[in-house]
Amino acid sequence: MKLQTARQGRNEDPRHSLTGAEHSHRKLCAKLAHKTHRENAERMLLASFVAGLGGTPGKQVRYANPQTMQQALTVALSIHEAKKTGRI
Repeated sequence: MKLQTARQGRNEDPRHSLTGAEHSHRKLCAKLAHKTHRENAERMLLASFVAGLGGTPGKQVRYANPQTMQQALTVALSIHEAKKTGRI
């Protein structure tokens, strides 16, 4: 039963309908909470990674303002390789 489409049945006790809606609501809240915790953990990881980068790679990553760890890592590795090969 989806929360937004929960409807009381023709001869259904309202308490039973509420129980179904509550169950759907709890499942939805659990999913949202899990997603929120995961997103917060990813943001914290990204912030720690960016803060820990030094030198030119760190500056370039901060300028790029990456939204994901993959973006941050790509920029950092690109700059690191460029410095290593003398392109910067």
